[in-house]
This record gives sequence, structure tokens and C-alpha cells, in this order.
Amino acid sequence: MSFNIRLVLLVFLGWASGPGIVQVLAQAPPADAEKSLQEGSAKLQDKLTAETERRKALSEKTGRRIDEQALADAAVFPKAVEWILRHKEFYKPNYVQQTQQALKFGTERVEQLAKDQTPWQNRVGSTVLGYVSKVDGSVQPYALTLPEGVDPKSGQRWPLYVKLHGRAGTMNEVNFITRYEAKDLPKGQSWIQLDVFGRTNNAYRYAGETDVFEAIADVRRRYRIDDRRITLWGFSMGGAGAWHL
Repeated sequence: MSFNIRLVLLVFLGWASGPGIVQVLAQAPPADAEKSLQEGSAKLQDKLTAETERRKALSEKTGRRIDEQALADAAVFPKAVEWILRHKEFYKPNYVQQTQQALKFGTERVEQLAKDQTPWQNRVGSTVLGYVSKVDGSVQPYALTLPEGVDPKSGQRWPLYVKLHGRAGTMNEVNFITRYEAKDLPKGQSWIQLDVFGRTNNAYRYAGETDVFEAIADVRRRYRIDDRRITLWGFSMGGAGAWHL
């Protein structure tokens, strides 16, 4: 390496580590908001637990298979709320509203499950789904955007675009959910798109790497995917993750 190149690198690295870097710290929400969210979280978890037990009892009585995917789709919401409260990951004031929104989405899901309905599973546009990871048994979220015409019962196979997000220092599961849940289909999109959570910001290594493959596998179990048309891409950390994978 020449002296000039070394000098440029030293200047760049010195600038990058200097006082211009703004560190965003997580914090607890206001006490009244925290109490309200904790109460909402407990109620939602109780509802999901009751629905899970109802389905187990029904399965034992009738031999009907438990829809584990539908339960995971609902479980991502109370888990996200529990974690943001437990770790006090409220990076901005609007994270309180985002957590309230996650509770609302989760309550709607559980109420639909109680009616044996899963309308979100084939909804056009962006939807947050979930699966149980083999790494640690936790429920992990991912976002799926469906174009018009997707029908798991038809013979048509669809291309799958897998997108890896860049580093987002203030992203957690609640924030991820509110970014993607119930969003409209982008104009002109004719493919299924999977936006991976990747266990937040670990550069798609270790459990984050596994999350990519487990999310793809879950999508392939739900929908008819053309294995010859699966693409993997991302920006910044996501681009590096795509290169690594």
C-alpha cells in the first residue's frame, strides 16, 4: 500500500471515529405510557395463550392439525412488544405509538384466529408473518409482499425476491412490524418479495444468516415459489450480507 493511500485511509478512519458520530441511545418510555403498554401486552399474550390452548384441545378431540404457521403469525406481535418493554428500546418518542400499533395488529390477528380466519395470509400488499426458529425456538418476524393473483392452490409458481435491509441502529421488532404491516402493494410489482428481519443488525451472520434461510423455507411452505427465480439482494449491510450468503 502506498503512503498516499495509507494517509487517505487514516484520515477517513479518523473522521469516522470522531465527534461527528451521533449515538442514539434507547430509553424507557414515559411511566404512564409504559404502564399502559405493559397492561396491553399482558392482555394480548393472555388472549394468544387462550387461543393456543383452544386449538390444542380441539386437535386432541378431533385429530385436526394445529396451524402452527397461523399461531406464529400472531405470536410475533406480543413478542415484539414484550421485548421493546423488557429492554427499554424506545429510541424516539414515536416508538410508543409504534408499540401501540403493534398491539392493535396483534389483537386483530388473535381475534381472527378465534374465528378460524386467516385473511392476512393471502392479502395483497405487505404483511408481517412469523415462524418458529430452530436456532432457539423463538418466533421470528419477516415481511412478505404479495402481488395480485397469488393463490397457493393454483399451479402458478412465482418469483421470489429476497431483500436484506441495511444497518438500522434504531430498528427493533416493533419498528420492523410498523414499517411493513398492512402496507399497499408498490405499483408495478409482479413478484413476491421477502424482507428479512435477520435478527436486527448482525450482518446476516450466525443466527442472522440462519434467519434468511429459515424465512425463505417458510415462504416456500406457504406459497408456490419458482426455485429458478429466487434472487437475493440488499443495500449496505444487506449488500454485504447478500455477498456473504
